[in-house]
Amino acid sequence: MKNNRPLVCRFGALGDIIMVTPMLKRLYERSGAPVDFITIGEWSKHLFDHMPYVNDVYTIKSRKTPYLFNQSQKKLVKHLKEECYENTWLCESNKKSIRLLNKGGITTKNSISSYESPRFTNEHFVNHWIRLANMSPANCSYPQLDEPQAENTELFVTDYEIEVCKNWLRTRGINHKAPLICIQAGNKRTTRTGNRKRASNLKYWPETDWAKLIDAIIANMSDAQIILCGVPQEKSLTLEIKTLCSFQTNVFSVADDLPLRRLMALMSMSHSCISVDTGPAHIAAAVNCPLTVLVGKTDARIYCPKSSESKVIIVAGRDLEQELSDGEASWRAAHDMNLITVDAAIDGWKKSST
Repeated sequence: MKNNRPLVCRFGALGDIIMVTPMLKRLYERSGAPVDFITIGEWSKHLFDHMPYVNDVYTIKSRKTPYLFNQSQKKLVKHLKEECYENTWLCESNKKSIRLLNKGGITTKNSISSYESPRFTNEHFVNHWIRLANMSPANCSYPQLDEPQAENTELFVTDYEIEVCKNWLRTRGINHKAPLICIQAGNKRTTRTGNRKRASNLKYWPETDWAKLIDAIIANMSDAQIILCGVPQEKSLTLEIKTLCSFQTNVFSVADDLPLRRLMALMSMSHSCISVDTGPAHIAAAVNCPLTVLVGKTDARIYCPKSSESKVIIVAGRDLEQELSDGEASWRAAHDMNLITVDAAIDGWKKSST
């Protein structure tokens, strides 16, 4: 028996997955059924907890390991063959990913893919996925909807999770009743061994600048609790930033104890967040935490986080009002993290949180 539930596939990092959420909601509205989702990593299952328009999340461990030796890929293919999905949306243009899904019976006859319908120049990924969600495989019976889909991402946090987070904050000596300001200074490349300042770390902003930014925030808001976020591999970065701050009693490094759901709860109850362009920035936007994003080589026109209720302020080393040629190459040529000043970051934070 064939499965008429929508199936979506997106292999990507944290921010990539969050940017698909408006598409999932659109397909839920069109089909009347929650969406099944395929992605990478067990962690991603927790991202969709309490999301009413997502049903099951199926994951593989890696796309790099050859299929012959990859049990998670084989398990996925077996599931796809058993379910016989009639309507699939592939947020993928990677040919290896397409071949994997072909093994499970996903073909051009029962799917829409970004390989066949590529993103337009300067088109934000959120808009691209919504556009695909409004398209249909050959035999799809889902109705078309006239009203436009909101272009914001969305994640769900429960009241219970927030209460648990408050208790955790107390154990860390953090006053949860004070303004909580999350700082995400690291990114995936920061977690790798080697010098953080290396040229390949395109999202690096100096520790001294982060400390100056934090000092300015506390000078502006004396009761603020600055929470340095991250994964355990970023603990040394967060501690180094803290030691450079003038008001260290207001600054807390929690990178050693911040699993995904706790981070989501924390950001949902925070006054604001300042982050480099990385996954946690997209979490902040999706839970409506006022957000300032420091952007370097990454083209903000197509990757910037999207929020439904809170402000998202992009801070770059160039006036964003100036005309720029189309395409990511023109953005990379004009922008660099080294061009972002502390004053610009402070101004961005003030704009996002007022």
